[in-house]
This record gives sequence, C-alpha cells and structure tokens, in this order.
Amino acid sequence: MKFDRTSLVATAIFIAFAFGYNHYMKTKYPHLNTTTEPTSSQPSPLLPKPPQSPPIPAASSPALQPPPPPAQAAKAPLPASPRFSEEDLTFESSTSRWVVDARSGGFAKIELKDYRTSAAEDAPWVNLVEESLWLQPLLSGEILHQRSWDVEKTPGSSSVTLKRTAQNIAISQTFSFPDEGYAVDWRVRYRNLGDETTELHAIVAMEDALLPLEQSATFLLPGFPMGRPSLVATTEKGTSHEDSEQICEDEEAVAQSSPASFVKLVGLDSFYFIKAILPQEAESSSAGAVRGYYSLQKRALGAGRGCRFAAYLGQNFGFLPPGVEVEVPFTLFFGPKEYRITRQYSDDLTETIDLGWLSFLSLPLLYMLHLFFDFVGNYGLAIILLTLMIKILFYPLTKSSALSMHKNRKLQPQIKEIRQRYSKDPRKQQQELMALMSRHGTNPFKGCLPILLQMPVFFALYRVLSTAVELRHAPFFGWIQDLSAADPYFITPILMAGFMMLQQKISAPQIAMDEMQQKIIKWLPLIFALMMIGFPAGMVLYMLVNTITSIIQQYYLNRRFGLTK
Repeated sequence: MKFDRTSLVATAIFIAFAFGYNHYMKTKYPHLNTTTEPTSSQPSPLLPKPPQSPPIPAASSPALQPPPPPAQAAKAPLPASPRFSEEDLTFESSTSRWVVDARSGGFAKIELKDYRTSAAEDAPWVNLVEESLWLQPLLSGEILHQRSWDVEKTPGSSSVTLKRTAQNIAISQTFSFPDEGYAVDWRVRYRNLGDETTELHAIVAMEDALLPLEQSATFLLPGFPMGRPSLVATTEKGTSHEDSEQICEDEEAVAQSSPASFVKLVGLDSFYFIKAILPQEAESSSAGAVRGYYSLQKRALGAGRGCRFAAYLGQNFGFLPPGVEVEVPFTLFFGPKEYRITRQYSDDLTETIDLGWLSFLSLPLLYMLHLFFDFVGNYGLAIILLTLMIKILFYPLTKSSALSMHKNRKLQPQIKEIRQRYSKDPRKQQQELMALMSRHGTNPFKGCLPILLQMPVFFALYRVLSTAVELRHAPFFGWIQDLSAADPYFITPILMAGFMMLQQKISAPQIAMDEMQQKIIKWLPLIFALMMIGFPAGMVLYMLVNTITSIIQQYYLNRRFGLTK
C-alpha cells in the first residue's frame, strides 16, 4: 500500500494528538510529581445526617455489651505513647506489609509483595497508599482530619489498637493482621462514658488520593491508560463506580450517596488494586450487608494539587445506655482485583472488577485464560490458545459464511440483471431477488452472521485483556515485557496491518464490492494499525493471532471447496 499525502497527514495528526494528550495530563495533574501531605487545616466534607429511622432490630445489629471487668484484661499492653517507631507499627504477612499511622488512624504504607511498580525485577513493591490513607471511626457531626490517637500494642502481637474520646464516647479501633492474604480484621468499638443514654450515629471513613493510572510509554508515544481510578460502592442494587477524575473536575463535593441502603462495600478503586471496607455480620463475622447510609466524596486540595477522595459508611445504632459498649466488625481488603483472589473473600469484592455489561461473557473468558496460563505458564501463550479456541468454536459459522458468500458472488450477474429489469418497480424487484436466492438456497445476511456473533465475544475479550491485573507487567517474550502496556516498538500493530492486507487478497474473490467499498476496505489495515498503537500488547496479540488464523481458515476453505473459482 502506498502512503499518499492523506495517510501521512493522518499519521502526523495522530502523533500530534498523542503528544498533546501527554502534555495535557502533566499540566492538569502537576501534583503527580509532588508528595505534599495534606494537613488537618483542610477538613473533609461532612457525611449527610443519617435518616431519622427507628433503631435497627436487635437481630441485625451488633450486640450491646458492658465493658469487660479488669480481671479479664489480656496481657498488659505497652503504655500509650506517640513515640512508637515505624518498626513497632509495621506488620507483615506472606503477601503484604502494613505500616500503621497513629496520626491519621490509618496507614502510612500498604505494600504488596507480589506486585511491583514496574516490570523490572528489582522494582519497589506496589504501595497502595498514594499520600496518606486516613481510616477513622467518627461520630455524627465530626469531620475527618488528622488527629492524635493513643496507641496500645502488645509486644510480638499481630494487632494494634488506637483509642480516643469524643462527646463522652470512648472510640477504639483494633487492626488484626493475617499471616497470609490481603484481608485485615477491623474492630470498631463505641462505649458510653457518660451518665445518660445517648443516641449513637456511627460512621467509618476512608480517605486517600487516587492518582491517574499510568502506562508504560513507547519510544515514540506515551502509553494510554485503559481505565481510571474510581470511588466504588456496592449495595443491594449492585456495584457503582464514580470516576475520580470527573469527580475532581465537578463542583459538587458529594459524588454519590444513599440515605438508606443495605451496604456491602465502599472503597477507593485504583483500577488494578482496591482499598475496600466490607461490613460484617456481628454474630457470624462473615461478610454481608448492613443497613446504613454511605457517601462518596472529594476534597479539593487547591493550587493545582488535585483532590483527595473519601468513602463514608454510617450506621444508626439507636440509643446507647451509660457504660455500655457496641462493637462493629469490618473486613479491610487492600489488594489486587484478581478474580481468583477476590472470590476467596467476597462475591461483592469480585464485582468491583468492572467487566462491563458483557460480564456474563467476560467472566468465562477470564476463567479460560487462567486455565491456559496454568497449563503453559505464560499469559501471552495463554492469549494465543484462547484465541485459537474461539476460532475453532466459530469455525462452523465461518465455513457456512464462506460458502454463502461464494454462492452470492456467483449470483451477482443474475442479481444485476434483475435490478436493471425491474428498476422502476422496487416491489417486483425485491420479489424476484428473494425468489432467485430461494431457488439457490442462499441468504445475503448469512455471510454476516459469524461477524455479528463474534462481536460480543470480541468486546468481552477486549474488556478482559484491558482490565485483568493478571496481565499487568506480565511478559510474553522478546521486546514485549508487559502485556498490559502498548507494544513499545509497534511491531505487533505493523504485523497485524500486513496480515490484514494479505487477508483482503485471499478473501476478495468471495466478496462482491463496488468501487467505493473497495477503497474503504483498502484503508482498513492502516486504520486498525493506528488504532492499535496505544492498545495493550495483549489485545493486539489477540487481534494478530485472530487475523492469522482467519487467513489459514480462509485459505483452507478456498482450496477445500474451490471458492476461488
């Protein structure tokens, strides 16, 4: 194919757009290159006042318990002190490393040992804390900000307790860390220290920054992120994602809220990873839904520093008598959105993997991708095997389509004659055309059937390959060391364009086209190549293998049934 002036101009425009987009992102988010920590002088928006509903029935609310007598106290903890070192407040499992922050009530670091910031083997572990992860139990009317917590920790223990007092209510939160896995047990307790019964509206809140997703750049163009971080909430109505970039641009502080829902999950979704609060049923300590209210909000930092984002979950516990304590259990999940990991903890957590409206197709494809990976140990090879499996399954339709198109091509002279003969009588023309096709057992729409049926599979697989954290930094071979990033040297898009041109030559005899259609088809390989430059290498690999397999199938059908004659 010759590159005339039009194609050169189109290529130049595409490259200019890519560089312009990269400059726009850097200008719009200058805070990405800074690590300024937010301070308490920038308060978070308040959670809307909870609905005035009657207290939750005792069967569905945590049990109210008096405080345990001193004789039942556990091993004497270290004295409460702000002088705990980072090492004292660091906990590790086989997969994670958590550093508790007594100023924010949350975490200074949450590092994942199985995931790194780049494809390099010596790259640092992924840290899910973008700036400072605030995690606090609050009372109605309080604002989320950094505050001083008393720390209690038993030497050698895998748990730590943070305490404070507000409005005659003693508030404590205990983090218990696992030996393996990504789930932290979080117990929040409220105890009435006053002499009068008080109404308890309890809130838990999580706040952190959500930085735009970055992709590996090519030697010529910047990478294009295939998704955006978001705020997420799951209720009995399903899972919803709120785009953090869009929220930061909007004037409203509250992105989404619900005054009365059965809340299953709220959190901050970093696309590949998630920081989530999952309520638990008090008695069984199993993940479930609690009757409450939630709010997803932003806090603009000003001066071009972007926003921080918060997820609030509130519950109305009715009236708390003097000296009585209520315990509220949660599970905190800080980890990857990998299907085989999330389903071990909660189906609601798995639903945060946004596979689109074709998830009923995407999930089986993701499952098959895992099976092929377990067999070959390489996600690039697994994509190839998955593509071959799809092509084999659709071969009967491909064969039927090729035969139908061949019959239609042979009937073109007669079709042309009928159209000319009855050009002034469209109704009669249509009747004669249908009679002709009926006599020869052909259907003009039959040739399009395989394409129509494969389109949902294509879009479902596209969603899988552009969303699955399993492909993040997953190498194929040679120059492709990250299947979630664009091909750095454009080799696979160029190969795909070349094979598409070859496919056109093989398939051309089967397709009857006018001159305008031929011109459009001629440019498709170049258009697809330009589109695929910024796509993940795993997706381009699928397209390349799909095209090569189609060529082989078409060549076989041409020889087997003499379709070129």
